[in-house]
Amino acid sequence: MGQKDAQEKTFSNIQILNMCGLPFLKLIFVTNTKGEAEMIQPHFDEKLNLTTFVVSDRVTAAEIEEQVKTLYRGKPSLHAMWDFTEGDVSVLSPADISGIAQFVKTASHSRSGGRTALVFPTTMLTEMAPLLESISEIEVPDAKIKIFNDLGAALTWIKA
Repeated sequence: MGQKDAQEKTFSNIQILNMCGLPFLKLIFVTNTKGEAEMIQPHFDEKLNLTTFVVSDRVTAAEIEEQVKTLYRGKPSLHAMWDFTEGDVSVLSPADISGIAQFVKTASHSRSGGRTALVFPTTMLTEMAPLLESISEIEVPDAKIKIFNDLGAALTWIKA
């Protein structure tokens, strides 16, 4: 791996949660080598074949798209969980969600049988009706997408 390919990360304020009897690492704040905050941190759980994306602040469509593209490079995990409980999606529009959905539709064949959980705090769910309408339009053959307001319930559904 060349020097340009390496990405050093600095971690601070790491929290380990116990979800359904499994340890779950939650990074509250992460920066890259330039000191810029990274709003989305992916974590892979080999045992569950699950990639969890923890969103820690305001996130743009471009940031989400980059993580989705990263997920589908090579062999993606079967399951995915997007944790927006500490995030802010206020800058996203229905058009942004539709754009992300189009990419997911074209790449999802590699996750046949997989599940994707989107977890939002209850207060955010009530404020984002137009976005939820766009999310509901994401039809992915052989994969399931479900929205939750509880991380434990989302993980239980993924494991079912």
